[in-house]
Amino acid sequence: MVHVRIAFRVPTLLAAIAAAGAAVGDPQIGTDHAQMQGELSCSTFERLEATAFAQFASRYGHAPATAVERVIAHFAWRTEHHQHADGNLVFYGKGCKGALSGDPDGLGYTRDGLLGLFAHSTGLCYSIHAQFTPFIQRTLGDYLAASCTLVPGHTSFEAFADGRWRLADMTCGHMVFDKDPQQPIGILDIAAALGRSKELNGGFLKMKVGPFGDDLRTYGSVKEPEGEGKQKMFGFLGMPIVYVLRTGETFTRWRLPGGDDGVDAIWSRDYNEKAGDHPKHHGMARRETFMTYGAVGNGSIGRKGTKNPPLVYSAKGAFEYAPDLKTLDLKSEYGWSASPNVSCRDGKLVATGAEGFVTVAHAAPYTIAAHQADNADAVWNVAKNPCDKTAILAGTTSAASRVLLSLDAGQSWEEIGAADKAFSLDFSDRVKGRFSYQLKIVLPAGGELSAPTLRTVVQVGPAVFPWLKDQGSTITYQASNLGVIHGGPDHRMAKAFRAAALDGDGWQAYKIEAPGAIRSLHGVSMVAGRKEMSVETSVDGKTWDVAMAPITLGRAGKDKNSSIWGNGTLGFMWGDRTYADNKATTGYIRFKNGDETATQVYATYEIPGKASGLDVTVNWTDGAGPNQEASNSFTAAPGPQTWTVKTGKDTVTNWIRFKPAAK
Repeated sequence: MVHVRIAFRVPTLLAAIAAAGAAVGDPQIGTDHAQMQGELSCSTFERLEATAFAQFASRYGHAPATAVERVIAHFAWRTEHHQHADGNLVFYGKGCKGALSGDPDGLGYTRDGLLGLFAHSTGLCYSIHAQFTPFIQRTLGDYLAASCTLVPGHTSFEAFADGRWRLADMTCGHMVFDKDPQQPIGILDIAAALGRSKELNGGFLKMKVGPFGDDLRTYGSVKEPEGEGKQKMFGFLGMPIVYVLRTGETFTRWRLPGGDDGVDAIWSRDYNEKAGDHPKHHGMARRETFMTYGAVGNGSIGRKGTKNPPLVYSAKGAFEYAPDLKTLDLKSEYGWSASPNVSCRDGKLVATGAEGFVTVAHAAPYTIAAHQADNADAVWNVAKNPCDKTAILAGTTSAASRVLLSLDAGQSWEEIGAADKAFSLDFSDRVKGRFSYQLKIVLPAGGELSAPTLRTVVQVGPAVFPWLKDQGSTITYQASNLGVIHGGPDHRMAKAFRAAALDGDGWQAYKIEAPGAIRSLHGVSMVAGRKEMSVETSVDGKTWDVAMAPITLGRAGKDKNSSIWGNGTLGFMWGDRTYADNKATTGYIRFKNGDETATQVYATYEIPGKASGLDVTVNWTDGAGPNQEASNSFTAAPGPQTWTVKTGKDTVTNWIRFKPAAK
């Protein structure tokens, strides 16, 4: 297919996100499963920390009382929700500097802590420790207290807690203790103690030292903590975990990448080439993990320690949208916009008097998955090879109409095909690996569009797929009525929100206008050289709130060449602020000494208008047989609501479906 660049200016994603009709903003559920509780347990830093601390308290009889115990709680939770597998790729955009992407097309490993959890739940040492960095920075209240420490052949992780560096390496599964069973030690301590390595132990956690076969000699050589071996500004929290379901839209999640819709879809490395493993599905398929297995500690070495351990796969989801054009209000429906001469009439979208257009947007914190088109039995390389079946627009037009796609928040568009009579347009290969897009349908004068449908298949991190437990399981539902605006992770998306008129004194400013009151502002940028860096936000463009306090090169008195940076020369600044009682619909984010080749900005906002309730259906297999199913309708009332599902023994959750309740 020929892609044609369209030069004329059209509304940005900002304009396309209208005030909503009865949408469900930010729907989430959590279960009472001991480990795999789902998104409501971990969709914000605060929720994840509360879950990790509660898990720690349930095991050790008290909530984390020290900085070290806070680190241990986070380490244990994330280790149990992480798979040691490659391929957690994100499009950061062409021109993005090497700290994020060395790929000429801007493809690199995600360093976003929550995004990595929700879109992948995987990572090798480099990327998973980058993702872990912001959680330790935030729980300890110090951006310099988390380090991705370099040792030969490995990027490890340490936290500076209670006056010392402490190893917390989830790739190898290591926290190491020496003479004090309550105090984990750091890499330099381990290196000094290798001569008596038999005395090193798992402390009160009863960690199995080296659960995946890794040797403590890995830590036998490292530079001084404030030297080039320490990399502190290595990861960040950026994209908010928020999406919106509209009337006529469903979101189904399957526990496996195959599901029951006939489309295997992944966005990860395919491990089918591993001799002897014989995976049933493409994509992530590794045994070395604690995820879906059980707690770290007590001598456990995770799934690798079980007899014939099962493979762990990514989950899959599908957004399927069939708007009712008899009731659709183009001025209020979330994600829609149109030229003034396009309206709904008799169940059709009609362009009156002249050519007109309508746009529809998709945005979610789950990466758009890919199904390799050429050979389903081959080892897939979905980033490089042609893909299909995961993004499809269908419908009927009265006359040939153009369909355009924007991947940069509406700044530019390219033609991806024609909608002529009954049509089905597959644009999967253009949006795979992305988190948001806009489609624009240009109708000729008098042209009509009827019965449109939009299907977007995504990869879901298996760590956030909610599991039902045996012998009855309680589901908790909560929706915060939030909408979201994406200015990333492709750094070119942020340019749609540049507010250069507010620049000055080293600051670069961004402005986000929303249909409702701003509820949170999020910003990430790299540092343009070794300078002071900081992040601030505002809801009036005049009074600024500190999202990241100024940080200079290093701690006082340290050599100017000591590295606090993410890869030796570049570091990330990041921060966010919530605005619970704000009424302004415009938000501002600015960076001191930021670098526009890696900037991301995001906002959440209160969706105006009447919210909808949500219908939830769960499907599982237990001792009574396959495809057990139950449904419940939750209301639009604020706050948590609960529902108990009558599961039996040996429960396996198959799929979960969300659907806005009928108006």
